[in-house]
Amino acid sequence: MRKNIPRFRDLSNKEKKTLVAKNPQFGHVICRCEQAIEGEIIEAIHRGATTVQGINLEHRQGLSVAKWGFYGPRIIEILSREAWIPVRKIRKFGKNSYYFSGNIKSILNKLS
Repeated sequence: MRKNIPRFRDLSNKEKKTLVAKNPQFGHVICRCEQAIEGEIIEAIHRGATTVQGINLEHRQGLSVAKWGFYGPRIIEILSREAWIPVRKIRKFGKNSYYFSGNIKSILNKLS
């Protein structure tokens, strides 16, 4: 049975320091309100999440519309980088649920 992804917000300060020392990505905060940590998101991707909803389910991160506007682009960037998926191919959940369509050059420039 696989271990759960460490929930940074549930750890003691000593456990947090130890985890960040082992993996500095657990020190990168993506969303302050949900305490979403880059290391947690990367761990979800390495466990097989290939869509934003997959990260949400694996990480149990609430992706409300308001929160998505704050940290959604960063999650797309991490998913693209870690899963080797071009940004224009990032999906929300199913087969044809792409976030971007048409000419996305300006969006890609912002993420670069």
